[in-house]
Amino acid sequence: MKKVILVVIFFLFTSYLFSNVNCSSSNQIQEEKIKNMVTKFLDYCDIKDYESAGKYLLYNGENANRKYKEIFNYSNTDEKKEVERICKKVNAMLIISDSYTNGSITQETKEGITWQVLEVFFKSGEQVLRQTFYILEIANNYYIGIIK
Repeated sequence: MKKVILVVIFFLFTSYLFSNVNCSSSNQIQEEKIKNMVTKFLDYCDIKDYESAGKYLLYNGENANRKYKEIFNYSNTDEKKEVERICKKVNAMLIISDSYTNGSITQETKEGITWQVLEVFFKSGEQVLRQTFYILEIANNYYIGIIK
């Protein structure tokens, strides 16, 4: 009987251990994907390719059916202006910065949505400026919904 109990305890312990390894690995992959996406977005803003950068930005306009569910439509004049406004603001941060680094990713609920939140630290001389990127996963891809 003791052997059976020990085998069951061993099985439960190893199952728990392996499930945590898989979760940790999955979280690391998710974090890497998010950071890579933000880096691509920043690269496009840096070279002023706002149309490409816009493919990483979720629509956040008045249409509730589209808000945070799809990307901006760059061929729409009003949406193009909004994408360019956002990208120019980010580009200005890049221009005044010597470098930037990604912080850790946390979760935050905002507007009834659970966001992946990445803080990016822009270094300009001795000064460090922070931008917060609120990110959602849609159809296995990550997109930026809010930048603060």
